Amino acid sequence: MIYYHFSEHIVNELYILKIIDSSHFLWVINRIKLVDKTD
Repeated sequence: MIYYHFSEHIVNELYILKIIDSSHFLWVINRIKLVDKTD
């Protein structure tokens, strides 16, 4: 039971990291687009 709860926690952590990573990626893309427009 403890192991199951632990693995579930890891999955949640990875899911959260995935969300953060994807949003960060979009942010970087938007920054690049802004730089292209000004340049």
